Amino acid sequence: MVISDDFLADSSLAEATLRTLRNPLIQKHYKLDPPEVSAIATREDLKSFLDRQVLGRLRIDPNFPSTPIPRQDLEPFPHLKWQEEWGQLFQEKKNLLAKLAQSVGCIKLKRHAQGSSEPIGTGWLIHDNVVATNWHVVEEYFMLNGGELVIKPSTRLETVQLSINFSNVWHLESLEFSVKTALFLAKESDVKIEGKIAKDDLALLQVESFSTKGEPLPPSLPLSKTYPNAQDNACTIGYPNRENDMEWNEIKELVVPVDEDKWLGLGKVTSETDTNGNFRHKCNTTPGSSGSPVVSLKTDNVVGIHFDFGEDDGEGENVAVSIVRLLPILAKLGYEV
Repeated sequence: MVISDDFLADSSLAEATLRTLRNPLIQKHYKLDPPEVSAIATREDLKSFLDRQVLGRLRIDPNFPSTPIPRQDLEPFPHLKWQEEWGQLFQEKKNLLAKLAQSVGCIKLKRHAQGSSEPIGTGWLIHDNVVATNWHVVEEYFMLNGGELVIKPSTRLETVQLSINFSNVWHLESLEFSVKTALFLAKESDVKIEGKIAKDDLALLQVESFSTKGEPLPPSLPLSKTYPNAQDNACTIGYPNRENDMEWNEIKELVVPVDEDKWLGLGKVTSETDTNGNFRHKCNTTPGSSGSPVVSLKTDNVVGIHFDFGEDDGEGENVAVSIVRLLPILAKLGYEV
C-alpha cells in the first residue's frame, strides 16, 4: 500500500497536492516541515515525501495488510495484494475474525444542537454491558458528581449524547446502544506493576442492554490472562476516521481507502510487555482506531487495547496497553474475569 504510480502520472493532481502541502495552515495543522516541503522539486520527491509523511502518520505499513469488513462475507479488499503468508492466515482465521468483529463498535458523539453524529473512536465489549476504550476518546465528556462519573450535563446550546454502534458501517442506525455512564476512567491507574504506577489510557463504559431498535448486545470478547509474545501474529479491529480537511482527505484517499466501514488490520506484536504494562505492535491503524482491541491470532483472545502511534518516543510503532492491566480493575468493579 504505497502512493500509486497513477497518482504520479497525473500532473495536475500532483501540482494540486503540492499547492495543498505548501499551504501554511496545512503545514501548521499537520506539523509538516516547511523547508522539506519547499525542497520538493520532482514527482519522485513528492512521492517520497508522501510515503514518509502520510503512511507514517496513518501508521500504515505496506508489509502488513488491512481490509474493510463488508456488510456480509469477510473477504480482502479486491485491489490489495497481500503476501502469501498473510493470505493463508486470513483464510484460516476469517470466520473467527468476522465473529469477533461483531463485538467491536464505533463510539459516537451526538450533539443535538448540531443534529449530527460524529465518530470519536473505537470500543468493544469486554463484559456484559461493559465497553472498553481509551481514556482520551471519552474523558472530556464525563465529570464527577457525588463521587460517580456521569455524562456532562446539557447546556443551553448543546446536549451531548454518547453511543456505540456495532454495525460494519458506523452511521447506520441499527445496533446502536446508548452509553449510560463511565465505570472507570484513567490516564494513570492505581494498579501497580513492579511497584510502579502504570500509564494506562483506559476507559470502561456501561451501555444499555438493548439497542435503540430493541436489538440485544453482541457477546463480549474473550480475554487473555497472559502477556503476548513478541512476533506473535495479531490484528486490530476498528473504525478509520476521516478528518474534516477535504483537501488532505483527497491525498489520503490515494494511500489507503479510509472510509466509514469497520476495518481489520493484520500484523504482529513487536515487543515484550514493558514495566508500564504496554507493548508495541505493527497492526495497521489510522485516526479513529483508538480503543481498538489487539487480538492475538495465536490464542484468538484480546491481548491489548491500542492507544498510541508511538510518535513521542521515536520508536514509530503502535502502542497498546496489555489487557492484563484491566483484569484487576474489572475484578475491583465486581465483574468476574
